[in-house]
Amino acid sequence: MKINHILIIFISLIIYHSNSVACNASYDNELGWLQEVEVASGYNEPLTEVPVPVTVINSKMITNIGAKTLKDVLVTYVPGITFVQDQNEVNVAGRGVYGSSQQKMLILLNGHRLNSRAYSMANPDYSISLDKVKCIEVLRAPGSSLYGNVALSAVINIITKKASDVNGVQVSAGFGNYGQKKFSFLLGSDFENENNDLLLWGSWYQSDGEQKASAILDGFKDKGAYDVGINLKLANFNFLATQRYAKYIEPFSGGGKTGEAYNYNDYQSLAGNGPGLGSNSSHIGIDYNNDYLKLQLYYDENDVNAHLITNPQLQKHTLAGWSERSSGIIAQINKSYNIFGKEGTWMIGIQEDRMELYDSELVSGIGGGWFPKTRPLLEVGKENISSVFSQIKHQFSEQLIANIGIRFDHKQRYEDDDLNAISPRLALVYIPNNNFDIKLSYSKAFVDAPYWYRYNTLASYRGAQSLQPEHMESYQFTPSLKLAGGKVLSRLNLFYNKFTDFIWRNNNAAANEAVYQNAGFLKVWGIENETSYQERAYNIAFNFTYQAAHDAENYNISGNEIANIPNWTGNLVFNINPLKLTNFNQDSFSSDLWFNFTARYIGQQFSSKDNQVDDVLLFNSGFRWQWQDIFLDARVYNLLDEDYYQGGSVTHPYPQAGRWFMFTVGYQGEFL
Repeated sequence: MKINHILIIFISLIIYHSNSVACNASYDNELGWLQEVEVASGYNEPLTEVPVPVTVINSKMITNIGAKTLKDVLVTYVPGITFVQDQNEVNVAGRGVYGSSQQKMLILLNGHRLNSRAYSMANPDYSISLDKVKCIEVLRAPGSSLYGNVALSAVINIITKKASDVNGVQVSAGFGNYGQKKFSFLLGSDFENENNDLLLWGSWYQSDGEQKASAILDGFKDKGAYDVGINLKLANFNFLATQRYAKYIEPFSGGGKTGEAYNYNDYQSLAGNGPGLGSNSSHIGIDYNNDYLKLQLYYDENDVNAHLITNPQLQKHTLAGWSERSSGIIAQINKSYNIFGKEGTWMIGIQEDRMELYDSELVSGIGGGWFPKTRPLLEVGKENISSVFSQIKHQFSEQLIANIGIRFDHKQRYEDDDLNAISPRLALVYIPNNNFDIKLSYSKAFVDAPYWYRYNTLASYRGAQSLQPEHMESYQFTPSLKLAGGKVLSRLNLFYNKFTDFIWRNNNAAANEAVYQNAGFLKVWGIENETSYQERAYNIAFNFTYQAAHDAENYNISGNEIANIPNWTGNLVFNINPLKLTNFNQDSFSSDLWFNFTARYIGQQFSSKDNQVDDVLLFNSGFRWQWQDIFLDARVYNLLDEDYYQGGSVTHPYPQAGRWFMFTVGYQGEFL
């Protein structure tokens, strides 16, 4: 399907309205515009004053599109983030850069890191339940000046709901085609005290996957994916504990000669692990917060088990697994000041992070069975990072604000030289009035090569101890415009990024070369827009991205195209409530009904010199009807059953899922 680029630009100018409605209402009684965000500076500040572009997605926006995973949310609402295919993990790219897993963006839950240490991954799959989410703040810039490691191209902070958002209990169950089943519950209580808050959540999802072109697409089974947790606030203290798991069936073979068809049922599972990669993560954190001080203690564990098909003809397979644990402390002081009548805020903090990879295994088999002998996959070892960071936000006038941040990281690598890195951020924010603001920023990120890439012994995933840290520099110019009393909000962003030494999977590596390598550099420029218009009975959200390679060394580009990354992407989300549109008296029936129509355009792209991927226009649709305490949700994804492909860290583009549907029924109200 070919779509004229001029038409896309024309449509984008006509529908010029933004999607960053969010958590705290300031405009509409129901949805409203966001007042403050925390992800950009480490403390709450108005969205107009954040130093770099931030996209905010609230729970209503997530529900409107029937999002199943965090990936769905990101590729729909966040400019510059696109889906890329991996052998056995759900993955996304940020402005053209990605790895074998989602390792380039830092994902936080209420400010607590979800990315593992040894592998640096936090996959946006069913292991992160969306039902518990109040809003998601996405910082679209290097975040290392505040967060250090992993925060290369973006920082994603997921904020959970409060007891008042749940209003007692919420329970739902759903089913769909291709063996889809899901269950979710939320329980909230404030103990009749506004300083206390309890949220309990749990979700479970399973699908057999769609069989297409000898591949299983979007399959999550064996144990099924789950996310359970608790967030308890008592006065100034907050306790968070969560455990999550997901296992994505690899569509084609994922080890040895990759990209070959295989039969899932020909292979014996081991410890419940069929073909695919499963990740089990546990997180515990205790926070203390007051007006000046933030303390965070944390402990995390992560277990990865990758069941890889290495030779389908001989039914050879391998189970590669490892276990890690980490702990640390973050202390941060914020203080306002007034010097010569000029106000500002300074912040200083420290972090100590320790990781230990304490176990690993490598088991092989042939004919679908297993050999009894095992051997280590990775060397066991420990690594520490000590950091200090600081930030000054100074208001030179009512219109001009400067935001300067810097972080120093000292890392003790296992059996290697120590690393030192400085990550700065400089930004100017100009706010001439309440309806217009401009941001100009420069930021730089540092991310070390994950332990897995440096020490694994798996031939088809060869790394090297000599792998260097990744770096990113970003220049951004971001004007924002608000019209019609806040109903219309539009943000434009021009960016120029330079990635240096970032780690990527070279599927054409020679037998004596590492598969995971440091690229020379990649320079990318682009334009992003997120716009929306909101009325009581309907709302429209639109975004588009144009990104192009400027230059590269040792990385796969062709002209201005980056391999597996479209130059053009765009999303249109339209929601309408016919009851409100017709002034129907909803209150007398306690009924609410919203219909959704979502369109996504994915531009043409190349995967290799032999694989060109056509552009595609995809449609999703559905509705959510709430009657008193009961709700019904029905969705159809890929409505027209489009046949399309997507590449990534794979040897060839993979077919994508066709038409899927999901029906969900639930109860939300007081305790039964």
